Amino acid sequence: MVRNDITVDWLVSPRIITVAAPSVAVSVQDLHDTLRTLESVPAALCYPSIVSSGGKEVLGEGVLVGVTTTLLNAKLAFAARGGPAFVQCTVSGGNLVALDEAGNPMSAIQPTSFTQVVLAASSSATLLGGSDPWQTVLEAGLTAGQLMGVVAAVLAGRSTGHPARPRFRNVGDTHDVVVADLDGVGNRSNIEVTP
Repeated sequence: MVRNDITVDWLVSPRIITVAAPSVAVSVQDLHDTLRTLESVPAALCYPSIVSSGGKEVLGEGVLVGVTTTLLNAKLAFAARGGPAFVQCTVSGGNLVALDEAGNPMSAIQPTSFTQVVLAASSSATLLGGSDPWQTVLEAGLTAGQLMGVVAAVLAGRSTGHPARPRFRNVGDTHDVVVADLDGVGNRSNIEVTP
């Protein structure tokens, strides 16, 4: 999606791409689309390209390669804030990297007053399109959804049997999800998990 809250200062080196306030987030795909549009404006045609992106190649069965956007002699900035509290801003949906004028790696983020920028980079080489992330097996054969149920039981479910054999029930109070055996000092010696 092309955004109207992103501008480029073409006259400095590195060039500064600014996300205007009050916006606090931008996706790598939106950044790519917007920069491609901005560099095609007649007034910007005399400047070198500002962005290069790759990814989203189909690997089969709904699996796509992740997106990486490279800023070419450019940095991304979120508009400075007035403070004194900091505003957290996020770049998500892929990887964002930058190269300086000579092609050397540099930080993709230009610091500004009272902003903290989190790069939520892709941690794997692929994006799973169309799959349900809650069905992804994460730990000990349990899916993300099952693990969330275990966490919910311990944090929000009814519990009994303390201190020797605590039992944590699911939030709906229909069955025990976690049953633990504790020794005399509270160490868990055995844990049964029934998601």
